[in-house]
Amino acid sequence: YLAASGEEALDIIRVQQLDIVLMDVNMPGMNGMETTMKIREFDAHLPVIALTAVEVGEMREEILKAGMNDIINKPYDIPQFFNTIFRNLLQPVSPTEA
Repeated sequence: YLAASGEEALDIIRVQQLDIVLMDVNMPGMNGMETTMKIREFDAHLPVIALTAVEVGEMREEILKAGMNDIINKPYDIPQFFNTIFRNLLQPVSPTEA
């Protein structure tokens, strides 16, 4: 599934059984962190991975505090991209432990 906005992502996540969410941090309207906080109100266990072009050090704490489980930086390093996804599919980290 592909969502064009945080609101659309929430609509999809509420009705579809998903294994993982790749969430752009900088979306128009409701950003990825706000969207993730809304997801955590009804699903504490769905792995949400932040996708961002911003230097991770600048936003890491804010991203994890919003309830995201992990971060993938743009431009993507393909092996790192897949390793992050597989790691979260196999052993998702509870956002409360992050």
